Formats: sequence, C-alpha cells, structure tokens
Amino acid sequence: MKQKFLKIYYILLWKLAKHYLNRHKPEVIGITWSIGKTSARMIISQILSTYLKDKIVYTSQKNFNGEFGMSLSILGIDKYEPSWINLFKVFFKCLYRSLFSSKLYDVVVLEYGIDHIWEMDFLLSIARPNISLVTKIDKVHSLQFGNPDITANEKYQLVRKTLETTFINFDDSYGRSIFDTVKVDKFYYSSNANLHDEEIDIDYENYKIAKIDDLIKASFDIKVKWNKFFNITSNLLGKENIWYIWVGFTILDIYFYKFYEKSFFESNKWHNLEISFQLQPSRFSIFKWINQSILVDSSYNAAPLSMRKVIENVVNLRNEVLQDYKLIFCLWDMRELGSFAEKEHRELAGFVSQSADKIWVVGENMNKYFIDELSKMGYDENSVFGFMNSTDAWVSLKQFLQDSNEKYLILFKWSQNTIFMEEALKQVLVDNNDINQICRQGEYWMSKKK
Repeated sequence: MKQKFLKIYYILLWKLAKHYLNRHKPEVIGITWSIGKTSARMIISQILSTYLKDKIVYTSQKNFNGEFGMSLSILGIDKYEPSWINLFKVFFKCLYRSLFSSKLYDVVVLEYGIDHIWEMDFLLSIARPNISLVTKIDKVHSLQFGNPDITANEKYQLVRKTLETTFINFDDSYGRSIFDTVKVDKFYYSSNANLHDEEIDIDYENYKIAKIDDLIKASFDIKVKWNKFFNITSNLLGKENIWYIWVGFTILDIYFYKFYEKSFFESNKWHNLEISFQLQPSRFSIFKWINQSILVDSSYNAAPLSMRKVIENVVNLRNEVLQDYKLIFCLWDMRELGSFAEKEHRELAGFVSQSADKIWVVGENMNKYFIDELSKMGYDENSVFGFMNSTDAWVSLKQFLQDSNEKYLILFKWSQNTIFMEEALKQVLVDNNDINQICRQGEYWMSKKK
C-alpha cells in the first residue's frame, strides 16, 4: 500500500515539476555520475552564479535527486524531513509553485540520480537538459544494476536526450565508445586528452598546493585556445576538480554567447581569479584535530574510484604542504558492489600500501579481504587495526592519538546512515564552528541518531 501511494505521489510531483518548466522555460543543466556528481554540480553552479550577474542560477543545497528529489529541485524546495505530514506539506507547496509562482531562476543545475533501471527515463520525461555532463562511471550500484555496463547504458541516456551540448569524460571507456554517435554539440574532458572542440580548447598548467594566509589552497593556470592564460586560486584541492572547473567555465562561455553575444574569455579583467567554493559537508573538509593532528573528512560516501582519488589527494597534500606529518587512513566497507566486493577491497589494499603509516578499518569486507591483502604486503597488527563497528574503531584511534607524540594527517573516508561516524568526529574538533561542515546534522538526522 505504501509503495502504491509513493508511486502516485511521485507521478503527481512529476506533473507539477514538468508544468513549472513548461511555464517558465529555464535553462537546464543535467549531471549524472558514479563519481564526483555533487562536486561537479556545486562547482558549475557557483561559477555561473559568480559571473552571470544578471541571471539567477539555482541548484539544490541538498542531495535532492531521483524520482522524488529531482521534482523538489525543479520546484525550488530545499527543505524536507521524512514524515507523512511533511509529504502533504511539500505537495501543496509544490502545487502552488507549479501553478502560481513567478520564475524562480534562469538556470537550474540538476542531478539525475538513479539506482535502478528505467529511473533515468522517468527523470528525462520531466526535464531534458539543454546541457549535460557525465562524470566517471564506477562499479557502485552494481548490486542493483548487475554490472557497470548496464549502469553506464542507463546513465548515458542523459547524453542521448540532451538538447544542445554535452560533456563526456574520456577517461570512461563507455563515454569514448559512444562519443562519435552523439548528435548534439559535444566536448570531452580528460586528465589525458583535455577538453576539445572546434570553438573552444582549454588546458591547464602549473598545478600546485600551498598554504596561503594560513589556509591550504590550490592554484593553476587555465589556457584557452588563443594562448591566453588565466590564473585561478581556489580552496578546492585535487586535480579532478580542475576538470569540473574547466567544464564550468566552458558552460559559462556558452551562456555568455547565448545571453550577451560575446565570449567570457575575451575580457582582460579575468586574468587572475580567486574563487572560494562552498561544497556540501564531508567532502574533503579539513579540520584541526587533537594533539596537533589534521583531519580530512571525506566521509559522506565512497566508491572504489572516489576512494582512490581522495587517498591520492591526501598523499599529495602531505607531500607538498605537510611533509612532517605521518598518514593515517580510516576506511569503511565499500557497499553496493555485489560480486565485485572482494576484488575492489583487495585492489584498494594494494593502492594504499605504498603510503599509509597506520590504517583503521571497519566492516566485514575490510576485515576479510582488505586486511588479508595488506598482511601479504608486510603490514602487521601494529599498523592495521580492524573492527566490526565504528564505535570500537573510534575509541582505539582516539587513544592512539592521545598517546602519540607524532603529528598525523588523518583521512576519514566513508560513513553512512547506519554508521554515523561523523558524531564521533565532532567530539574532538578544535573549533566547534567546524560542525557546520560535517554531514547529517539536520533535525531529522539528529533525531534518527538518538
């Protein structure tokens, strides 16, 4: 009965969201993923908001996507706590905005989030994007889809239904395989191939991480096709984010031509840009921690590729800025991998074996496969600590840090709505204001945790 009700509810919201789009006809940017979708969405929307001064750019501040969430995003609903009463409150708010509200935005950036077959078709029936972006496809959701090929085919429906321009990750084999069949204007972006099109050619050089005004920032040069360089300084760390900054500025240039009939890059005043991005909580947040240690909180979720990217970024941070710090990795099971679970956990062990000084792990797969693989590489019980629940892991790590005279750079990667490791992190933050950068702190989540 509950599932029938929700299905009808989603269809009603679908009709309201579609009606709103038909009334106001905003520009729609659609993003799908396995890796990096939220970062890409926030980066692109903030670039557009910063430089399209006379346009309203909107993206949900929550992770609203999928059959329910995308309709809320289109209708500008930013708050929802699960309950039957709130379902009815949200419906009437959506009804009013669909039928009577003035235009809420000129450009909307949406996540097309799916975890089962045919869901992408449902989302595209609400809104076909003017511009689309596909980030890296990974094995996450293999438990639901069966294998990554099915996942990729479903997600690339977004590209096939795009109206004007699409961006495809050429590091993804499926993206390369369909690139020549795409009929709309298309770009590829890649750590190897860069971003190319007959009209726009963007590359980057001189990437480095440094401490600037006691903050850790990245800087790099973007080069456009007529050999102009633009230096960008940002609080975002990690070369993968440069790809999304490339895409963001390219989309910005597209809209400059569409709205103002000129190129963004033609102006000389953009040579040195400093952009402070506000990403969602627990996405590479950096905190001061107990005993002079530094914590990198990237615990919101994890898949094999995102695990590797974050670990790589932490290692680079240590090597370039914090050379006198040792490395601790705190890692939890990667879920929803289906038959790939053993392979991915063993491969991750090989990936971290060259860099971590100490490792804390939690979960069945970590204890069964990850620790077993590390033991073959020379790690012993004094360097790898396995637990079946996060509370025991937390107590052990806290005691270790309190007893140690060393300084550690500590990565937390992977929490979930049944783990809640973020509550342990809060207990030892030097600055209580940092709590705002930790995930799942709303009224609903705090009630559920209690």
